[in-house]
Amino acid sequence: MSTAPRDAVTPKRKAVVAALGVCGERWSLLVILEISQGVHRFGEILEATGAPRNTLANRLHKLQSAGLLERRLYSTQPSRYEYHLTDAGHDLEPVLAGLSCWGDRWVLGGRETCPASGRGCPPQTPGARGRDPLANPREVPDSTDPTDDS
Repeated sequence: MSTAPRDAVTPKRKAVVAALGVCGERWSLLVILEISQGVHRFGEILEATGAPRNTLANRLHKLQSAGLLERRLYSTQPSRYEYHLTDAGHDLEPVLAGLSCWGDRWVLGGRETCPASGRGCPPQTPGARGRDPLANPREVPDSTDPTDDS
């Protein structure tokens, strides 16, 4: 049994905690998903997400400040902008695809196939693979035999 405080951040979870600090607020991942699917203008993002107007403006600003989005001028009279993913934002696309697959399988009815990829969605829980999915691969034994202590 671990003696670390329940809220302590272990080194292997530090990156997840840091990532959630950047894009883990409500609406942020949905905004990134919509932009990745070609929805770029504020009004379109507002309609697609259903986020409150002030919250959306705040999230877009935070995601831009964090380097996940860039704003591009598309009209000068009046000034209007589109939002596009940066390389860092595009790197979240597989994460969103995995989250979509997981949600479809485990939250929305347990489908066996991911609608985004058409592939099967194997469970990624520690029990399913016999290991912690957040563990450093070098720290995980090759064997999933429960009697293997290596």
